[in-house]
Amino acid sequence: MTIKKLSLHDWIYLNFKHGKTWWTYWDMARVIEHKGGSKYNDNSISAAIRDMRKPKYRARYGLRKHGDPLEKRRRVSREGKKLRGYEFRLKG
Repeated sequence: MTIKKLSLHDWIYLNFKHGKTWWTYWDMARVIEHKGGSKYNDNSISAAIRDMRKPKYRARYGLRKHGDPLEKRRRVSREGKKLRGYEFRLKG
């Protein structure tokens, strides 16, 4: 029996669906490399997250058909200072 290798899009969806609430590009990269053995850079992960908004991927993963299926927020330190980057999650 052959196990199908997961695509980057599959990993992104599975992390959003089964993982913690908010994800950064760096969190995604770390988990994908650790669990899947594949290394992806921030640009590839960013593009795959953007792709989740396209009809093809909405249908493939059963995401909402209307409106943005993802939430995005600016990263903030404990002291309330803005940090580099954003965090993402699937909308409920």
